[in-house]
Amino acid sequence: MPSIFDVASHFDDVSCVDAYSGATLFQAQFSSFIESAPDGSTTQKRTLSLAPALSIPTRRCISYQGETWIVGDGNVDMIYNTPTRRAYWMKKSFGLFTRLTPLQTLNGSAGTASHASLKYLKDTVNGVSDSAYDPQWSINIAQNETVNKGDYLKQGSTYYRVRVSYVDGSGFLLAVCDQLDSNCFVTVTKTSTGAYNPVTDTYTSSSTSVSALIMEPYKLYSYFTEADPRFTAGDKTLLTAAALVVGATVTINSESWKVQSCYPETDAFASHIRRC
Repeated sequence: MPSIFDVASHFDDVSCVDAYSGATLFQAQFSSFIESAPDGSTTQKRTLSLAPALSIPTRRCISYQGETWIVGDGNVDMIYNTPTRRAYWMKKSFGLFTRLTPLQTLNGSAGTASHASLKYLKDTVNGVSDSAYDPQWSINIAQNETVNKGDYLKQGSTYYRVRVSYVDGSGFLLAVCDQLDSNCFVTVTKTSTGAYNPVTDTYTSSSTSVSALIMEPYKLYSYFTEADPRFTAGDKTLLTAAALVVGATVTINSESWKVQSCYPETDAFASHIRRC
């Protein structure tokens, strides 16, 4: 007669592989879902059921039948104080997202790619400048991955700035992110003043062009003292690899902007700029 453990594992008939390496993992069962409800919870969430001796891969992401799922925490089922099954919550991957620090974003570095689940959270608005809405997203990643406040996530040509990240109660690393505009990358020309020439009564100068991220100020700002200049209509935040001189004028898309303040932003620098 088969044991209760054999019965519980009888329908483990779905082969799973590691989503990153492609290595064969185990046979498993999954919860049912309703395809006719595209906005229902089960279209992007499922439950993975495994024999208790089996383990989730280190990066907690599996694939089967052409679908990729991120694995969270779960619960153990028992009988007579002996585990019979382990069930894990899963969220469907929307593809690979690359995690970048601010400096890596500016330098075009490769970063670290991880599968993530994308969910619309709400609209945000830069009320002092315009009436346009920008989406804010909840992005779920496996809890063993690293995403910090102030990092950037990239998928394709779309960039997201992380406002906050934490491991939620279901065992996923959740990052609340602002989506940046499609034209967020700009070229900034800054002019440096050199030595004084007493004969001509002039200073030598040189121009340098650098890559930068420009965004609405509400997506990135810091006030350190009461005297710091507040944002007004038309102001922007500029992210650069090196600090800009406060009071200096820079050129972006043939327009002149004055630097109101500049402060460290993890491994780069953020500047509050205003059109001249």
